[in-house]
Amino acid sequence: MKKRIELLLLIICLFLAGCIGEKYLSINEIETILEKSKLEDFQECDALNILTSTDWIMKINENWKIDTSKKVHKIVKVFRNFDEVANIKIPIYDSEEIYELYARVIKPDGTVIKLQNKDFYDIIGSDNEQFYTDIKFKKFTFPALEKDCIIEYYYKKYVDIPFLRDIWLLEDSNPIIQNRYTLTIPQILLTKGKFKWLYKSYNQQIPEAKGKRLIATQQHEKDIQLILEWEFDDIPAFESEPLMPGGLTEFKHVRFAPGFFETWNELASWYYEELFKPQMLITEKIKEKAKDIAGITDTEQSKIEECYRYVQKMRYVSINLNNGGIVPDNPEKILVDGYGDCKNKSMLLISFLKSLDIKSEPVLLLTKDAGYIDSKFPSWYFNHMIVKATTSENQIFWLDPTSEFCDKDKLPAMDEGINVLVLHEDGTCSIERTPSSNYTENVKEIHIDYELNSKTEPGFMVNIFKGSA
Repeated sequence: MKKRIELLLLIICLFLAGCIGEKYLSINEIETILEKSKLEDFQECDALNILTSTDWIMKINENWKIDTSKKVHKIVKVFRNFDEVANIKIPIYDSEEIYELYARVIKPDGTVIKLQNKDFYDIIGSDNEQFYTDIKFKKFTFPALEKDCIIEYYYKKYVDIPFLRDIWLLEDSNPIIQNRYTLTIPQILLTKGKFKWLYKSYNQQIPEAKGKRLIATQQHEKDIQLILEWEFDDIPAFESEPLMPGGLTEFKHVRFAPGFFETWNELASWYYEELFKPQMLITEKIKEKAKDIAGITDTEQSKIEECYRYVQKMRYVSINLNNGGIVPDNPEKILVDGYGDCKNKSMLLISFLKSLDIKSEPVLLLTKDAGYIDSKFPSWYFNHMIVKATTSENQIFWLDPTSEFCDKDKLPAMDEGINVLVLHEDGTCSIERTPSSNYTENVKEIHIDYELNSKTEPGFMVNIFKGSA
């Protein structure tokens, strides 16, 4: 009997915890925001973003360590083209973990449909993408959508390094009534910890943040918090144009970065010296395999090609565990496993080339469709790694070992003509531009000779000319 009571209490506690954990806005709160705008002004839009809110919360725990979480809350009123807003993908980078996720549909008659745990899926990469990515996503779809319904979702996730790759979109393809961004930080971090964070706005100037102090009930110095808040209201929809650059190039947005990356060399040194170089273990097994792959080839160019082909044919598999999103495995492990993602394949290729005394360097990049690297704002905005190999005669080869078909002197379209960060052995870096192909390299000429005789059908020539046109 006692066990049954304990089990019942546990079930009740779990149920209440789930209810308390849900922090949706009430219908009245949503209607209050809607009252700020005239809905008839947006009937030609696919949807109206009622609220877009991003909150960073930093706390000092009992062990005097910093716990950081990020909360995103979004509410949208849907008018048409439901597929444009129904499918949601939340990016989960390395060292991040979602610990709260709720989503619901509010139908015009007031009926509420809440998504269950089984409705949320974990995926790696994007659908039908032209390049490989190591980013995980939490994906879900809102059910039973109809005109004038409201969709709402929010999530919280733990973040090891705050603002490492954070972006605040100031506008969307649909209009926004209210767009907020807040930072809650223990004041002691600013006064004694000298905590800094950097941000830069693009295509839109933003004012100074509104700030206020919040004193916690414990009355401890570490619990005195400073809240910084930005807010934009009544933001019109972003109007796209044909052949517009990909990523965030034209969108109004703000990029954030940790304050300890004041220069690109500081960022490069952190990654190369602390995360990449310690894994670069060129063992006898790696040296023997590199010699075996190179075979009897005697030129550096042919050795590069053979090693590239070998790594290129390896299976691409992305596994993100702990820091697995940015830290590669050591070359021998990658060789034994027989598979790898972009950083692992690049690591193995670099180890082969180095063991053959060929200069090779890791290259961090943001693929063309995802945006661009700002040379004046050092920040961790990368989603891919490739290799730059240089012969003793200074002949350069840009190699993407995740590309299945590219030759050693070609790059996939998403890697072409963009700024990339090349990491050097001394811990410094340089921003360089990858080569671009042109239309003449993609032209195919077909020459056909026909011999006509008396047996040729009357309509044959007509068909030829139609086909040529």
